[in-house]
Amino acid sequence: MNFCLTKNCTLISCLLFVICVLLSCNLNNRTHNSQQKSELHNDTVELGESLNIEKLSIRNDSNKSLLVEYNIEYLNPQDSLSTKINTLLLKALISSDFDDADFKHAVQDYHTREVNVLTNELSLEMYANGNADIEYGFYSIRNGKFINHSHDKVISYSVETNVYYGGAHGMHEIKYLNFCKKDGRQIHIEDVLDMSDESKITDLLLTQLLKDNNVSNVEQLMEKTSLLTINDLYVTDNFLLGKETITFHYNPYEIGPYASGSTDITITLSSIKPYVKGNIFKNQ
Repeated sequence: MNFCLTKNCTLISCLLFVICVLLSCNLNNRTHNSQQKSELHNDTVELGESLNIEKLSIRNDSNKSLLVEYNIEYLNPQDSLSTKINTLLLKALISSDFDDADFKHAVQDYHTREVNVLTNELSLEMYANGNADIEYGFYSIRNGKFINHSHDKVISYSVETNVYYGGAHGMHEIKYLNFCKKDGRQIHIEDVLDMSDESKITDLLLTQLLKDNNVSNVEQLMEKTSLLTINDLYVTDNFLLGKETITFHYNPYEIGPYASGSTDITITLSSIKPYVKGNIFKNQ
């Protein structure tokens, strides 16, 4: 199975999917010669009882045309709650299932294999250009950190990915994750809102989006921002749950072209109260 990333593919989800499939294969067993540096920082943060954050920083140093850098926070696995959340974080950070319970080891192993795969791809790119020095390099930068520390019931996490695998431009995406502090389960949008009324919730989001951009209708919004020109607005599962607000995040190409960048729509929970489920934290 040959590793191949289509240069014209601009959707980061497609690129990451292909990489993860290939990384999980055992066909590529060549020894990776690049040097890596990693640091482990201990930092106690008040996320709840006995929940401590550790930060893993790791990057390759041998290939100046390639940068694979991870800066990832995770919970010190002292109990089942931390372990449960860390497992969910791994799936979001590296889009793969790892049986290894050691978070640090799993991330380091994935980093090594990603460096290996992208080194091969960079070599193919240079070969395609007549072995000439290319003016750009490949990069894959992943940042994961805990946010929203003040919420008394929710642990929130931000996964930021910035990659370039060739083509017209790189891609930058942010994915938010929300977890119950008590039992560690991930909170999805269906847990927060009654999605049987999704069209009405979408209308409320659209009203806020128009207000945020100081326009009165969709046509004006398209002309001003190019948003909603490639996809209609929808209720995304990529959201940040605050005490009194909920922020929906849309990455490039989800509701607008690359040039429009990312879009955040923040609304108060009180403004959508009829659709907010009353048992979000039913297990607490």
